[in-house]
Amino acid sequence: MKHYNWNKDSYAAGFAYGNELNKEHRNITETLRMVKSDERRAFAQECRKCYETWYPSVLEEMQGLADAQQIAVEELEQLLLCMYAFPLEIRCTCVAFRAVDGHVYLGRNSDFFTAMEEVYESNLVAIPARIAFIGNTTACIQYEDGINAYGLAAGLTFIAPVCRKPGLHAGFLIRYVLEHCTCVKEALKALQKLPIASAQTITLADQKEMAVVECNCERIRIKASDSHVWATNRFHDPDMLHYNVDDIDDMGSEIRWQTVARAMQHPKRFSEGYMRQLLSGKLGFLCQYDRQRGGDTVWSSLYDVTAKQVWRSEGNPSSVPFEKDERLIFKG
Repeated sequence: MKHYNWNKDSYAAGFAYGNELNKEHRNITETLRMVKSDERRAFAQECRKCYETWYPSVLEEMQGLADAQQIAVEELEQLLLCMYAFPLEIRCTCVAFRAVDGHVYLGRNSDFFTAMEEVYESNLVAIPARIAFIGNTTACIQYEDGINAYGLAAGLTFIAPVCRKPGLHAGFLIRYVLEHCTCVKEALKALQKLPIASAQTITLADQKEMAVVECNCERIRIKASDSHVWATNRFHDPDMLHYNVDDIDDMGSEIRWQTVARAMQHPKRFSEGYMRQLLSGKLGFLCQYDRQRGGDTVWSSLYDVTAKQVWRSEGNPSSVPFEKDERLIFKG
């Protein structure tokens, strides 16, 4: 994974990122295998209006990146503002629990293309006037899991969309709560007011509580808990079931869901070690993919929300050890 640290204003951070890509002789639209269509272009234009209202700083960051790479910002917006709102191949598992010692942990496996794993990113983002966070991404600017300086951790799982409306998609919803919220309650309040473009689950955890949010452009359902929550790539709330798509390759989403469900039946075992075992596939199928198919667990994140520690396996956790990341300075 690439590691970048951004501590400038939004435009300058985007421009600095573009310069880093230039040094690496990479064009972002080529790296991310951009799919172009009139439908996506029109949808991106409508989404842009939502970002102008709710999240203008990410548009400034995109403009900086586009200027540094000397590409039209409309191309970048068509790529980044449409992610998750159209069919995508990203799969993942997210789980949070309170251990027997009282520590709260959030873990997430990110399952995606192996061909691109060398350019996935783990970044320290500290934009002035925003909450600093560490976030991980298969793309850029948007994030799929992370933890902020207040100890709020968040992770997404993608759901195949059956409907969409202009709004913020999963990766920018994750970034929004990390940059703007200090706790689960604030994050839930934000998610209920923001316009949502895509279908996803968002798992949240702080020292006091945790929750899974199942949502799309039409509906949002929240499962809160003080003990454990989890999600894969299908909705499980009764009110959301009719939004599931059956005829897709979801890399064993329901098998992974059942693996976590069985693991959650043993709360007296909950510990950091138990979370590592779960994420590493030692408690059942979770990351045991055939890499020859082109997909695998490309990183695994482990956040100790209580101790405010960040651990990450930059590969499949069954074979790549977790290493501590100490870049983020936590508050308190």
